[in-house]
Amino acid sequence: MIAQRAVITNKSSHDKMIILDASARDKVIILPTQIYEKMIALDDLMSILESYAEIERGGTDGSIQQRERLQDVARFAVQHAAGDIVEIGCLHGSTTVLFAEVAREFGRYVFAIDPWLIGTQNCDGGEYEIFCRTVEPYRDVIKERHHSSQNDEVIQELKHRPLAFAFVDGLHEYAAVLSDIGAVFHAALLAVDDTNGWSVEVKRAYADGAGTRTQIVNPLFTESYLL
Repeated sequence: MIAQRAVITNKSSHDKMIILDASARDKVIILPTQIYEKMIALDDLMSILESYAEIERGGTDGSIQQRERLQDVARFAVQHAAGDIVEIGCLHGSTTVLFAEVAREFGRYVFAIDPWLIGTQNCDGGEYEIFCRTVEPYRDVIKERHHSSQNDEVIQELKHRPLAFAFVDGLHEYAAVLSDIGAVFHAALLAVDDTNGWSVEVKRAYADGAGTRTQIVNPLFTESYLL
């Protein structure tokens, strides 16, 4: 059961802010957004996120069960929307394989995008080899793009492909995150990593790139969502 929400109407009748009651266990906040028809039921999504709130309360960075949470959210998205799954920033493929399970279950693909370039963020060497071993059982549903997400061809491919879910966890620089969000903005549901963590640039890009999408921010989670 989701906690009761208070609805605060802003100056425009087309905008609203929904805030969970202060006593709510998950303290999910939805920031102001323009109301438009959505493909996904908000309350159902909130129920999924709420189910992970208690365990993250015992952690320090909101990532104790992040991979499992993202898989559940991705499954929810493909159940409600057409299109594939995108992961920008794959590293060792630990989350990629969970998305691949969902893709195989529903007849979709996972577009795994990462340059695996030594010397860039989190890449010291050997990461791509680990990724290949990790995802080997799911090669039939994974479409790997061994390029930067800033590559023009990659951006155009993403923009012209129907997407149910996208997870943005690439280069943690403002311009890069903003570009990544823009490339997958049409996805039915987006998740952006480290919006509540150490990266001020990611947090700012998430807010600036949200546009008319609903921002779903839970301070207990390291990632936030755009619906």
